[in-house]
Amino acid sequence: MAGCTGWSPVSPSDTPGTAVPGISAQPQSQTIAAGGTATLTVSATGAGTLAYQWYQGSSGETAAPVAGATASSFTTPALNATGSYWVRVSNGGASADSTTATVTVTATPTESAASPPAITRHPEDQSIASGQSVSLTVRVTGTDPMAYQWYSGASGDTSAALAGATGSDFLTPVLTVTSSFWVRVSNAAGSVNSSAATVRVSSTPPSPSPAPPAAPPSITSQPAPQSVTSGQSATLVVGASGTAPLVFQWYAGSSGDTVSPVAGATSSTFPTPPLTATTSYWVRVSNSAGSVNSASATVTVAAPPLSGSPSFEDQVIALVNQFRASGATCGGVSRPPVPALAFDLNLRQAARGHSEEMAANSYFSHTSLDGRTSRQRIEQTGYPGIHALGENIAGGQASAQAVVNSWMQSAGHCENIMHPAFHAIGVGYAFNPLSAYQHYWTQDFGG
Repeated sequence: MAGCTGWSPVSPSDTPGTAVPGISAQPQSQTIAAGGTATLTVSATGAGTLAYQWYQGSSGETAAPVAGATASSFTTPALNATGSYWVRVSNGGASADSTTATVTVTATPTESAASPPAITRHPEDQSIASGQSVSLTVRVTGTDPMAYQWYSGASGDTSAALAGATGSDFLTPVLTVTSSFWVRVSNAAGSVNSSAATVRVSSTPPSPSPAPPAAPPSITSQPAPQSVTSGQSATLVVGASGTAPLVFQWYAGSSGDTVSPVAGATSSTFPTPPLTATTSYWVRVSNSAGSVNSASATVTVAAPPLSGSPSFEDQVIALVNQFRASGATCGGVSRPPVPALAFDLNLRQAARGHSEEMAANSYFSHTSLDGRTSRQRIEQTGYPGIHALGENIAGGQASAQAVVNSWMQSAGHCENIMHPAFHAIGVGYAFNPLSAYQHYWTQDFGG
């Protein structure tokens, strides 16, 4: 989920005959992703030829002039930390200093937040006779995929990781002494430790009476069909009961067809590989008393939306105009309702071209690979450069609703969407399953 924003307001007409330079439009603060660049622009008036020199630091601080930055627009180098810049405009003996523009660098592009794992069922204490093993189970919620690692010892003690114990279910080795086990569950958003389950080992069987017959496995919840976009994976889950230990084996195909077992898929939870075609899976659950087959779950694979999809692009415009009609809060600042943005073909051409270039070359920046800024791309389509111009970009969001939500949650992007100086919009969307973010979005605004 990635996002970046930039805009430059309308410059007022120069005042004829003004001897001392004056700043008519200040450089604007921006927010970019780490490794990106920002283009800062100043508008100034004054007699004669105006000279520009950009500096790094606070306005008036001349210790760090930027080499070669001698025009009204300045594109920063690739930034990995927040920095401030200002410009001095002069015409001979007189000069004027702009205000400071801060370029805030975020650690990563905007993306939807993953939910960290949370344990809903901890492994439970058990008692066995010496020489037996026992199955321990943990159940969690959170964003898939999940990773599991079981340990021997007290919860949090990672000195004794158990080789191969990487599923939600864990069969202990044969035990002759009382032992404790726990599991760490991790995903992209974090990790959580279970409580330790103590397996108490008695020197003699707990009871001389015959053990009750083992209960064969039964399916308590079938794996559910799912739908994904081409190139994505799905996570299938089966619920089963019966005498432990339960053994799971997943297969591709119709239920009962064992021609295509899935290597390593031996848990109650199965994350499929990335899929490009609709595929069905089922699981066989076994124990000492028998086995049972689940129903097959079909993972339907939908073709990704085509790059330059008008329906996707038009949905973004409609959602943006809904926010403009109702008003919004941008970074804690309330913005009143403003008129709807009109679709503009030139702005769509500029936005779509930039999204397609980012998707084809797997990069994320307001600056084109040939060095063009958003303003230059827009003006090259024929859109009048005298107007206020702005741009939002994003990466990774698979739907119009998701990308607009991510923009509205970012102060800079939200300000562009709600700005009263903008009256026209064009949206460009591109998809490349082999690129870093797969889905790329560009919003270009015009006054």
